[in-house]
Amino acid sequence: AFGDFSRTVDALGRAEKLEDTFAGAGRFDITLSPFNLGVNLAAGFNQPWRVGATVAGSLLGFDLWGEYGAVLPVVSYDYSWAASVGLGRSFGQDKEWDLRTEVFFNGRGQEDAELTAKSSFAPYYLGKYYLYVAGSKQKLFAPGSSLSLSWLGNLSDLSWTAAAGLGLALPALIPLNITVRYNGGPDKREFTLRNGGPAWSLQVQTVLQL
Repeated sequence: AFGDFSRTVDALGRAEKLEDTFAGAGRFDITLSPFNLGVNLAAGFNQPWRVGATVAGSLLGFDLWGEYGAVLPVVSYDYSWAASVGLGRSFGQDKEWDLRTEVFFNGRGQEDAELTAKSSFAPYYLGKYYLYVAGSKQKLFAPGSSLSLSWLGNLSDLSWTAAAGLGLALPALIPLNITVRYNGGPDKREFTLRNGGPAWSLQVQTVLQL
């Protein structure tokens, strides 16, 4: 458990009433093999009360996880919630292959919406339903090389983004990460608004240590 005093002093350094600004939070964890469960609660005066729960574990060779978060209907706030569930598996002699998928529900998201250049929204929270799928291969053709593929879709407005990444950290060579990305789906939606429609992009990154 911990207390949050960040709102007890305003931007000018003046003290606010403790009973109006104090907030607290706590977490409880328990392990019920093969899963670990956790519950969070955060509350404060004149602030939304929030509750969250997490579960993670392994079953039949798969990694499983889930999360739930909600704003409770107290202090004049309406109830809203979000949740995600995912599974993944690593395999191969050295666990060099990895596959993962996750679904996300956002209760405050929109079913579909045509956006404009002035539209304001939080990325990955615009829609109600999202799906993420990813796979990667380490030691692609040599130790230090890897390939990753991923797809993330807003199932509410049918826009999506897909990426392929090549990682190279080979001896005597400058390390490189090369990513090719395509944003697709209908125009003026979450993943197509910024580029004016479906679009390709290329990103090359390197890190030099002296």
